[in-house]
Amino acid sequence: MGLFDRFKKEKEKTGTDTPAFVEKKLYILCMEKNSNTMLKAFDSVFGTLLADSGVNNGTLRNGELSVQVVTYGQDLGDECKEFIQKQANSVCGYTASLETAHTDIKINVIHQLLRSKGFIFLKCSYPGPEDSVTEDMLLQPLYAVTSKVHGLLLTDEATTIINEDGKVVLDQSGNSQLEWFMPCEQPLPADFFNGAPASSLRRRDESLKLLRDRHIHVTEWLPLIESEEDAHFRTTEEIAGRAAALLIVALYSECLLGDKKTISEAREFVKPIIRSFHAEMYFSPKEKDYLENDDSSENEQIQFAWQYEPLMVMLWALGYEKELFFPDHICDVPGVVRTMHEHQTVEALVQDAAPRSQAELLQEADLIYRMDWACVGTRIHGLPAPAGMNGGVVMERHKALNWLICGEDWDHVDIST
Repeated sequence: MGLFDRFKKEKEKTGTDTPAFVEKKLYILCMEKNSNTMLKAFDSVFGTLLADSGVNNGTLRNGELSVQVVTYGQDLGDECKEFIQKQANSVCGYTASLETAHTDIKINVIHQLLRSKGFIFLKCSYPGPEDSVTEDMLLQPLYAVTSKVHGLLLTDEATTIINEDGKVVLDQSGNSQLEWFMPCEQPLPADFFNGAPASSLRRRDESLKLLRDRHIHVTEWLPLIESEEDAHFRTTEEIAGRAAALLIVALYSECLLGDKKTISEAREFVKPIIRSFHAEMYFSPKEKDYLENDDSSENEQIQFAWQYEPLMVMLWALGYEKELFFPDHICDVPGVVRTMHEHQTVEALVQDAAPRSQAELLQEADLIYRMDWACVGTRIHGLPAPAGMNGGVVMERHKALNWLICGEDWDHVDIST
C-alpha cells in the first residue's frame, strides 16, 4: 500500500439542479515539515478540527463554498520528501524563467522555495460565476495560514506568488507589489556552533546584518571561517611581494590584450618592473609559467588580467586603499597602478605601509565568503549575482582575502563555498 493511498477523497455531490461551480486550485510551499501541524494551522484560523481526523486531509465548508485540504510534510517519509522537492523545483524553474525587473526578489523567492519542507494542496469550489468578493473571502484567511506555516501561497495555476500579507511577490508578468523580499529565517539548533569562539560568531552576525541590509540572502548554516587562533596571517613583506607579482602579471596581460603587443614586446615592458621589485622570488609557479609561456591562450590572458582585483585587496591590507568597496564594480585600475608606481620596490611598499589589523582581515574575509556563496547560488540558476554584485570581483576578492588569513600558496587557495 503506497503512501498516497492513505489520502481519503470525499465524494462530490451531483444533481441536475446543481449550479455551475467555479473551481480553483491553490498551493502553499512552506517551511513547516509536519503535515499535522499544517492542519492545525487551518484549525487555528478557521476554528475546525482537521488535525483530529488522523489523516493528512480534510474539507472546509462555508455554505456552498468548500476547500479540500491535503497536507504533505517531510514527516510522512522519503516518498513525500521527493514529492515536495519536485513541486518546489517545478515552481523554481518557472520562476527563474520569468522576465522581470525585480531580479533580487526573484532570486530570494527561489531561495525560499528550494528550502520548502511542506506542500499544501487546496481545491476550492463555490457556485459560479466567478466573484471577486467570494475570491477575497476565500483568500484572506489563507494568508493567515500561510503565515503560520512560514510559506508562500501560489495562485493562478502556481504562476502568481503571494506572501503572508496578501501582497503579490511575483506574478506571471514579472510584476511585484513589493520593493524587496527576504526568505524566511531558518533558525539554527541551539548547539549548532557549540564551542565556537565568540569573536567568530560576532563576525558572522555582523556580516549577515550587512548582507540583510542589502536584501542579500545567505544561509544561516554556513560554517564559520578561521578564528584568530587558527588563522595564518601574512607578514607585511609577503603581502607587498604578492602585490608586486599581481601587478606584473596584470600589466603583462594588459599589454597582450589591450595594447596588442607581441609576447616579446610585453616581456620587454614588464622586465624593468620585475627587476625593480625583485619579483622573481614572489611569483607563484602558475604565474611564472604564464610569463614564460610563448603561446598563452586568450583565456589565460583574460584570467590574469583580473589580477588587478586581488592587487587592490593587497593594497587595502597594506593600508594604501581606504576601504573595500561594495563589489558591484571593478577596482580603480589606474589608481592601484599609480600606488605601485609610487613605491617601486617591495621595501618601499613595506616602509610606507599601515597594515590592517587581524580583526579587520578576518571580518572582510568572513563577509566576502558569504557574498561569494550568494553569487554562486545565483549562478547555478543562470541568474545574475544579487544586489548588482560583480561575481568576478567577488571571486577574486575571496581568493585574495583567504590567502591573507590562510596558509595555502597562491595557486591553491581554497575559495569553496
